Amino acid sequence: MIVSITPVVELFDNYVGDQYNKRILFSGKFGSGKSYFLKSFFNERELKYSCFYISPVNYVVSGNENIFEYIKIDIVNQLLRYPLLVDSTKIKLGDDKFIYEYIKSSPVKAVELLLSIVSPIVPFAESIKGGLIGLKDGLDKFNEFKKKFEPLHKTDLSVIEDYIDNSMQLKGSIYEDDIVTKIIRGCIEYLNSKNQTVLIIDDLDRLDPEHIFRILNILSVHNENFDSDNKFGFSKVIVVCDIDNIKKIFEHRYGAEVDFEGYIDKFYSQDIFRFDNEKAVNFFCDSVIAPLLNDDGCEFILKSILRELVAQEKLTVRNLIKAKVFLKKELFEPFDITRNTINTRYPFPRSESEGMSILKLGRVAKILDGKTVGLYVSSGDLPILKVIKMLSIMCGDYVRLKRDIEYLSKNNSNVSFWAQDDIDKIISVVCIASKVLFNLHNPINIFFNNDAASSGDQNSIEDPKAHVFSNVIGIRLGWQQYDKDISYYANATHFIPESSDLGRKGIKLCDILDLMSAFLYSLEKHGLHNKLGLSGK
Repeated sequence: MIVSITPVVELFDNYVGDQYNKRILFSGKFGSGKSYFLKSFFNERELKYSCFYISPVNYVVSGNENIFEYIKIDIVNQLLRYPLLVDSTKIKLGDDKFIYEYIKSSPVKAVELLLSIVSPIVPFAESIKGGLIGLKDGLDKFNEFKKKFEPLHKTDLSVIEDYIDNSMQLKGSIYEDDIVTKIIRGCIEYLNSKNQTVLIIDDLDRLDPEHIFRILNILSVHNENFDSDNKFGFSKVIVVCDIDNIKKIFEHRYGAEVDFEGYIDKFYSQDIFRFDNEKAVNFFCDSVIAPLLNDDGCEFILKSILRELVAQEKLTVRNLIKAKVFLKKELFEPFDITRNTINTRYPFPRSESEGMSILKLGRVAKILDGKTVGLYVSSGDLPILKVIKMLSIMCGDYVRLKRDIEYLSKNNSNVSFWAQDDIDKIISVVCIASKVLFNLHNPINIFFNNDAASSGDQNSIEDPKAHVFSNVIGIRLGWQQYDKDISYYANATHFIPESSDLGRKGIKLCDILDLMSAFLYSLEKHGLHNKLGLSGK
């Protein structure tokens, strides 16, 4: 099941929500974030599902026959989260049931207990004591007689019933159904009346082969012999693994000629849910990155690069999840990219004959003309800096980030983006960054556009434009009257002229990566990478 156009949460929600989908095989590569996804998914749906997580990788030191006992222990430990449930289940079994079982299994001790209680408080206890002692002796003789002659009078049916009962009490048996199993089933039955219960068996393919197939066989035998209900009565059982690894282990154990598909298909109700890397990266970005960036363009670029890093095995989703703890909304202290005092009456070299020169002014230059102003650009105007900082954290450090970006630039999957919405997202992030970072050596060009369209003694000072992907992109500033306390590009937007060929050519991922490398070079050259908390060359 690989459907890349549907968000993975929605896809899995529909998949697990199917009432007939009771046994699920959730497959994904090691490090793809399977466990993280499942815990995040079910944590957000606690009112709908009660989940029990089992990680049998902890059982590797145990004998094969003990696997099922450890599973029961894990389930019981998690049932203790519901103290009222456990109490209600105990009441449901009833004290009379325990008394009956005690008398049935130990009648002699029961009589002795009765005598010890009755003698001190009942006046006529002594008068009946002899009778009770006689009853005790009679029970002793009866039990001896029963033990000696009962096997001679058993029918075939009773022998079979005893055999089945003993098998269900035998520890480690795949048919085991002892008192603890019954208590677990009673608790799960109660929970099922409130919401759906889910047993998640994680990391199955990381076990020894003996343990893998024992767990699968226990689940399979139960499904085949108990009207297709799940073990312990869970609404759903999810087995988490890499199905390709399970197949390799199966073929190594039984031979490649044995039908693996015929063996494995009894462990899931419908088709296998395949959690691939693209789904994993999308989920991580949607659930973790998007709230931090709060910028569709940044999220789009970051997601595109992360997908490629994972596809090229430079990162695993496990790396991303581990880096989550270091990701936060304020990734670095805001700082000035550049701050300059500019005389806007003469912002560019004039002709030799100044008196004859004519200055063409754009909207911005007209507002500022004749004034000496302090202009500055804040780090907040360049959202690409957040993307760079996050990538550095997830790659491990700044040096690895540069190396990985350079590698991807030369070895990428030739991805291109054609949709106008995607193009707008990309341009919104890189447009102002290109204008600023590529003009740090000549700050005046950060604020204005000095086109080469000068003729004779004419100069043209126009509103800022950026050259991106071989196209000229216009920039609309976010203010009408400049305030020196406002960053120059605060709330600025871009506009793509009709003459642009971006819609026809699209934007290649390799071009985005080349631009990222150029950004990193400029930041490092001007010492701005240190202000981002990035170190190393």
